[in-house]
Amino acid sequence: MDTQDLKEYLGMVVDMEANCHLLETLKQELRGELASIQAPRPSTFALPSRPVEPVKPKMPSKPKMPERLNWSYVLVYMLLGALGSIVLAMAVPCIFALIFFPFDLIWDLLALSIGHTNFPAISNTIGLCIEIAVHCFKFALKYAVLPGAVIVGFMEFCKLHTDFEQADCKYKEELSEYNRKYNEVSDNYKQSMRQFQSDITAYQKAKKQYQLSVQEDNERVQVETVNNEKRRSFLKRALGDLEKRTEEAKKCLRDLYKGDIIFPKYQNIIGVCAIYEYICAGRCSTLGEAYNILEMEKRLDCMITQLESIRANQYELFKVLQTNQQILSDIENSNRKILQRIIEGNRKLDDIQSDKLSSYYEELERKERDYKNRKDHFQ
Repeated sequence: MDTQDLKEYLGMVVDMEANCHLLETLKQELRGELASIQAPRPSTFALPSRPVEPVKPKMPSKPKMPERLNWSYVLVYMLLGALGSIVLAMAVPCIFALIFFPFDLIWDLLALSIGHTNFPAISNTIGLCIEIAVHCFKFALKYAVLPGAVIVGFMEFCKLHTDFEQADCKYKEELSEYNRKYNEVSDNYKQSMRQFQSDITAYQKAKKQYQLSVQEDNERVQVETVNNEKRRSFLKRALGDLEKRTEEAKKCLRDLYKGDIIFPKYQNIIGVCAIYEYICAGRCSTLGEAYNILEMEKRLDCMITQLESIRANQYELFKVLQTNQQILSDIENSNRKILQRIIEGNRKLDDIQSDKLSSYYEELERKERDYKNRKDHFQ
């Protein structure tokens, strides 16, 4: 195999290694994105507490108004005064008779002891008492009934009036204290009710906001659940197609490696990129010379992943990785756009391939066909 054919062959191998590396990287990213999809979690909102309505306070007892002057009591006492006057007038001769009757009785007994048989003193005394009682009764009816009734009635009136004045004064003091306590309790209750109404208004507003937040969050969860399902379906189908494309690319690369044109130790992206760089740079013209340079410089142990070091040590590998990075970035941007259109309903879920990915697959299929047709020439 001359130098030109070797360069062409190595270019095909490097290109397929780069494509396999790109497909594996893309597959890992899709798997990571698929694993990162989690069920949306509903947000937690604190339900506001309903304020407690103040208990209506127990109002103080209103004092009882004293009874007005009852004239019936005065009339009763006037009647009792009149009867008392009559009784008193009639009681005088009775008292007189009770006082002098013992003396008359002694007198009559003395008269009997000396031989007298008449007892005029007793009859005279009794008759005199009766006569005096009759005259006293007439006198009481004529002169004592009215004054007695008026005097007793006036005295009772004065007593009742004095009691009423005292009760009325006490009632006014109790009524004033009652009004003070009533107003104090009533004002406190009204203030509590106003605060309660304000708290109820704030509570209703907070509850309405709570219900609105819960509803919006439920809608968000539903939308995210649907979108996640679309993303999951999109990524699964894209990953399934990517698995198929990766296997086809690896099969093409295995076909290129058949015949062990390149020593198996160097059948990897780092080794073939280094060998391809040596051939293109004119540092060697055969694979054996390239192997010697590679071993001499011990680059297999220096193939680090930082781009600046790769750029300084292996230009060809750096160019491959940089190209792959740009292709990956374009594919990811295209995937995000097509996924957004699917989520928004502007594109069907079955249409899972982005424009960039489709173009890349078409180009890869074309290269696989070309490399398949050319590999027999080198083997």
